[in-house]
Amino acid sequence: MKTHFLSADRQKQLQLDPNLAREQRIVAQSAANQALQQGDHDQAFAHTGEAFEIARTVILSLHNPATSTHTLAEDFLAYGALALYMSSQYEAQGEAGVALYLLEQSQQQLAAIQPLYAAEPDVASIIQSVMQSLNKNQQPADVAQTRPH
Repeated sequence: MKTHFLSADRQKQLQLDPNLAREQRIVAQSAANQALQQGDHDQAFAHTGEAFEIARTVILSLHNPATSTHTLAEDFLAYGALALYMSSQYEAQGEAGVALYLLEQSQQQLAAIQPLYAAEPDVASIIQSVMQSLNKNQQPADVAQTRPH
């Protein structure tokens, strides 16, 4: 099952322009919803994977101090929701190890980012809530963790 959805060049381009990346995430999410409505689960998975990687790119990009708390909250909530969805899709395909790895990596990325928002308690609180949601959805420890290719 596919585990990478963005080329390095596209990821770099989106990281340099978080506003464009946010727009592209919404486009990818809409395309995923449309594919689901049409019953094309493979295409929906691909679009959701793209949206997830774009969301990750946004949260890892340099933080513009002018970005509103509301926008930052949307970024982190989208990242968490997409991580949960992708994890559930991997698990449904029999890839429980990949699902667990994705959740753990997502939590670790959020944990690494959270101190950068110490001066913004509302955002730090949202990051903490997303991390807790990801933790609650992890599989038991007896699932063999598989790192995606």
